[in-house]
Amino acid sequence: GELIWRFKLPENTKRKGIHSAATASDSLIIFGAEDGSVYALDARYGTERWSYNTGTPIFASPAVNKSVVYCGNMDGKLFALSAKDGKVLWQFNAGASIYATASFVNNLTLIGTTGGKLYAVNTNDGSMVWSKEFNSVINSSAVISGNVAYVGTLKKEFYAIKTDDGSVVWQQTLQGRIKTSPAIARGKVFVATDDKMIMAFKPIESK
Repeated sequence: GELIWRFKLPENTKRKGIHSAATASDSLIIFGAEDGSVYALDARYGTERWSYNTGTPIFASPAVNKSVVYCGNMDGKLFALSAKDGKVLWQFNAGASIYATASFVNNLTLIGTTGGKLYAVNTNDGSMVWSKEFNSVINSSAVISGNVAYVGTLKKEFYAIKTDDGSVVWQQTLQGRIKTSPAIARGKVFVATDDKMIMAFKPIESK
């Protein structure tokens, strides 16, 4: 294919790359970078619309929900930024590095951390609604169906939890660590592990 445009990080960020996947919102391409900034580019021309520096490297991919960009950094802070101009709407201190992308249900934003906790914060103001301790790194995003979220850990545990209070619906111990996000299709929840396996579960039934 023909190259249409390219964007290079500012010169003062030499040797600091881009490790997060980009996401699209309206006419914007949005991504985080190792220099600690969230960048929003014009999707048509590749020009910078805005950027915001969070202070520490970003490895998590941003998510966009209702014209707000949500992105976590290695300092354990989750930022909510206006997709229009990058203005900070709120920030939440999760206390441990964030590699996962935020998930959304009703008025909640769910985010996992390397500290082993999954947090549900109020999407409007960033206040914590509940937290669930899993005692293992959560690198991947939760996937949500109805009022149930599915999330895996590096301790080889796969959970279905209620999104209203974080209580466990069911739990499965797998043979490999879970580093990727689950997926839901055709009435099943699918999850892959680092021991070369992918599995399908009935999503809602309690164990």
